[in-house]
Amino acid sequence: MLDYDELLSEQDKTVRYVYPLNTEKFPHSHFITVSVGEATSLEALDDTSSTVRARAARDLARRRSEMAVPRLVARLNDPSVEARAAMVLALGSIGDRSVWSELVPLLSDSSRDVRWQAAHALGELEA
Repeated sequence: MLDYDELLSEQDKTVRYVYPLNTEKFPHSHFITVSVGEATSLEALDDTSSTVRARAARDLARRRSEMAVPRLVARLNDPSVEARAAMVLALGSIGDRSVWSELVPLLSDSSRDVRWQAAHALGELEA
């Protein structure tokens, strides 16, 4: 059986990337449970690789993980545009209206992708 905590701590970012990728492809695999996957994706939000952080945020969006909201809000200033946009996407997908005031300033983000995701997320929260 694979030890996903060990994979996530691997120094090679392509190996750390495996976990969030596999949960998207195989969400009901016999060796990945929702609770373990969700916890691992939460940890991956702090990974050194922006690709891993973005994948983790997208996984949490797919899961609509309400427990992820504080961690996603804390990462809205991520230096990576890809990761920042994924954090915003996740917050919109989860649908917690308490993040409205956190998303509004991102309508002025330096990245067009982040601005678009913020507008989309705010629309999701309004619906």
